[in-house]
Amino acid sequence: MLVVDDDESIRSLFAIGLTRAGFDVRVAANGPDALSVMADEPISVVLLDAHMPGMSGLDVLAALRDQPGCESLPVVLVTGADDRDDRARGLEAGANDYLVKPVRLDEIATCVRSVLHSPIGGDTDH
Repeated sequence: MLVVDDDESIRSLFAIGLTRAGFDVRVAANGPDALSVMADEPISVVLLDAHMPGMSGLDVLAALRDQPGCESLPVVLVTGADDRDDRARGLEAGANDYLVKPVRLDEIATCVRSVLHSPIGGDTDH
């Protein structure tokens, strides 16, 4: 799986927690880096910060949805903004789920497993 967040401490915390939960985790600090990782290796699910400087999470999501083979890639947006309109925009843009920080690591792992095992998701923990 790929964890994308511009905040290094959050990115590291999520990566450590998800690794301990059994996931094979890659990380990216921004949208362009995330797209580069996606081009270089197979990713089964993306945990994506919705609000990043430069290329936002919604921009990354749109770019992913335009790439062949990524139309149904499970993507979970994570944000610090508890805004219903923001959540609606994310889900309308194609996110499979949306979590609001602060979020517990076990909640993230459960959410990721859920989107991986949904009919439109995958069936592996990468």
